[in-house]
Amino acid sequence: SINPISVEYGQQGSLSLAGCTGTVKWHNAVADGTLLFTGNPFITPTIIANTNYYGSCTTSTCSINYRIPATIQATPCLAGATISSLQSGNWSDISTWSCLRTPLSTDNIIITEGHVINLLPANYVIKNITLNGNLIFQEGATLEFLE
Repeated sequence: SINPISVEYGQQGSLSLAGCTGTVKWHNAVADGTLLFTGNPFITPTIIANTNYYGSCTTSTCSINYRIPATIQATPCLAGATISSLQSGNWSDISTWSCLRTPLSTDNIIITEGHVINLLPANYVIKNITLNGNLIFQEGATLEFLE
């Protein structure tokens, strides 16, 4: 069996097929589809919407001919979350961020390596920031740290 789990937007989930003593295979569809991973547990890609995965178990004496569904529920990030950039873009664009919202003043922010984030003219308030990528200040943009 596989227990459904919830993860915050932009995070990864971990799925395990309990009771399998053989090879576990993870797919993106109940039939056919793509083999995503072989092994147990399966660490999913970044979750940005409710997502279904399907696990099967094969041993030397038995092969389950069906796939067991597992659902990952994507939940909104709460204030104070750690938010990472998913791509280069504007600070104010929700698609730039792992939580699919703009950072709040209580969030911990990580600019991912290789990403360039543009601060458009406005005052931004944050808790802290880790710069593994680049932060570009447009004229009139300010960044204030919450104490």
